[in-house]
Amino acid sequence: NEIVGQSVEAGAAVEEGVPINVTVALPVRNFKMPALVYKQEAVATQLLKNIGISPAVESLSSELLASGVVAEQSIQKDEDVAPGDEVVMKVSTGSTPFAMLDVVGNTEEDAVTLLRDSALAVSVEYDYDETVEEGHVISQSIAAGEAVTRGTTVTIVVCSSEELIELTDVSGQTQDEAKTLLE
Repeated sequence: NEIVGQSVEAGAAVEEGVPINVTVALPVRNFKMPALVYKQEAVATQLLKNIGISPAVESLSSELLASGVVAEQSIQKDEDVAPGDEVVMKVSTGSTPFAMLDVVGNTEEDAVTLLRDSALAVSVEYDYDETVEEGHVISQSIAAGEAVTRGTTVTIVVCSSEELIELTDVSGQTQDEAKTLLE
């Protein structure tokens, strides 16, 4: 340990018994770099602050990680680090938005394929519209051209062969009771 300061200047005369304060430098303690990848930015930042490091944060578009999740770290997990070391965290901004496709008028099969190939989740509902050919898309829940990202769910409504009827819920009924309710 090294003395790095004192309360009385060197060479000054001091009476016997007067206390002199000295400042001793403690050795710098090294730590193992924590794993930051896949953690939320706030959690990763706190882990670094706990060992005396203030990270630099850079943004990164990621098709795989949600916004706010650490995608990369400049010093790898378990490497030695000391307070004050420079660590860069690259934090995901999420996937890059793109324009929603127009699938109205397409067949159900074509529409579902196009949407899934664009990494969108698809929900299909059925309705009847006399102006639309059976099996073709009547409408979509997200308008063509709107900005969407991978994983967004879009609902398409497909024309059925005839007007659909709403079924009565017969859960918990006996077979005879259900038959009576549905007739």
